[in-house]
Amino acid sequence: MQLRPLMIVALLCAGISAPAKAQQAPGAKSGRVTDFGFNLLLAHDSNVSGSSSNLAAARGLSKADTLFSPTVRFNVVQPIGRQTVYLSGTAGYDLHQKNKNLDHKRISMDGGATKQFGFCGASLTGGYSANQSDLGDLSGALVSNVRTQLSQSVGVTCGRPAGLGGAVALQHTESSNSATIQKISNSETTGVSAGLSFGRPSSGTLSTITQYSKSEFPNRPTASGVGDSYETLTLGASYQRRLAERFTFLGQAGTTTIMRKTAPVGVSRNSRAATYSLSVGYTPSQRLTLDALVSRSVVPSNTTGKLYDVSKVVQMSGHYSLGQNLTLTAGGSLIDKVSNSDNVLLSTISVTDSKTKALYGSIRYRRGDNQSVGLNVRHEKRTTDLPAFDYTDTKISVDVDATF
Repeated sequence: MQLRPLMIVALLCAGISAPAKAQQAPGAKSGRVTDFGFNLLLAHDSNVSGSSSNLAAARGLSKADTLFSPTVRFNVVQPIGRQTVYLSGTAGYDLHQKNKNLDHKRISMDGGATKQFGFCGASLTGGYSANQSDLGDLSGALVSNVRTQLSQSVGVTCGRPAGLGGAVALQHTESSNSATIQKISNSETTGVSAGLSFGRPSSGTLSTITQYSKSEFPNRPTASGVGDSYETLTLGASYQRRLAERFTFLGQAGTTTIMRKTAPVGVSRNSRAATYSLSVGYTPSQRLTLDALVSRSVVPSNTTGKLYDVSKVVQMSGHYSLGQNLTLTAGGSLIDKVSNSDNVLLSTISVTDSKTKALYGSIRYRRGDNQSVGLNVRHEKRTTDLPAFDYTDTKISVDVDATF
C-alpha cells in the first residue's frame, strides 16, 4: 500500500461526479454485507526461488517445489444511517514440500468508515499486512524476511453529478522488515494530495492533481551517517469517461520532481520523472471483457539499500464466459523497474534494473454464486543487471474457493 503519485487524488476526483460512490467502502455492495470464505490452493512451481540455479543453491533452496496454501477471508460492511463502517481481511499460510524455510504466514486487513454530508463525503481508512518478501527484493543469500506494512488515510470529496468538485487526501504508510540487513529498507511515507474537477455525465470528468510526499529511511547508511529521505512533488491532470456501458477510460499524466536529502559526490540531489497511468476497459458483449493498463510511477523501494524505484507497468487481460458456469481468463504483463544505483556498498548484491515478463491463463468453473474451482497457469521470465537474479518460472495450480 505504498503511496503512488497521481493515484490517490485521481481516484477521488474521478468519483466526484457521483459522490456517494466515491466514498463507498472498497469492494462493498449496496447495503449490509457479511461474507466469510476460504480458498485452498495446490501448486507446482518450477522455480520457487525466483533466481538462477547458482543463487538458489547459495540460498539453500530447491528450485522446483510443490506448495499448499490455505486461506480464510471475511468482508463485513455495515451501513449506519448516512455512515458506513467496513472491515475485510485474509489470513493464510504457505506450506512447501521441499523448501521448509519458505513456509510463512500471510495476513492482510483493511477497515474504515465513510460518511455522507450534503454533497460531500468523508472517509477514514486503515490497513495492515504481514507477508514474506518477494525473493527478488532480497540481497545475496537472504531468504527469510517478513515485510510488515501499516497505513492510515483520511479523505474528503465534494461535488455534484455535474459541475465543479474538489478532493483532498492525507495518507501515512510505515514499512518494516524482520531480517537485519533488510531493515535498511524500513521506511515511513507521509503524503498529502489535492485536486479540483469539472465533470458532466455526457462528457466525463477532468481533474487537476497536486501531490506532495516525504519518504524517510531511518536505517539507510549515507556518507554523512545513518538516515536518509526524499521528497516528491507531483503536478498533473486526469480524465475519466464512460461511453455507454461498453467502454471506460481513466487517464492520468504529470511530472514528479524528486528531491533527495543526500546524494554521493557527482550525483544530483534533484531529478524529474514523467509519471502517468492509462486504464482502459472494453466490454464488446456480455460474454467478453477486455482490460489494459499502462503506468509509470515513483515509489519507495524495498530493495536492500535502495531509496526509490521508477516502475513502468504494461498489463493486458481478457475474460470470456463459456455459458453460466465456465470462465476463461488470459493476460500478460511487463514490469520494468529501475532503482537508484548510487549506493556503492550494496551495488554488487542488490538489483537496480529488472524487467519481468509474464503470461497467464485460467479456467474456472462456478457452482452457483459461492463455490468455484479453477485451473491456473503462469509463466514468468525476469532479466536483471545481476545475472544471479535472472530466472524463468512456470507455475501450475488448482484452487477451490467457497463463500458463505
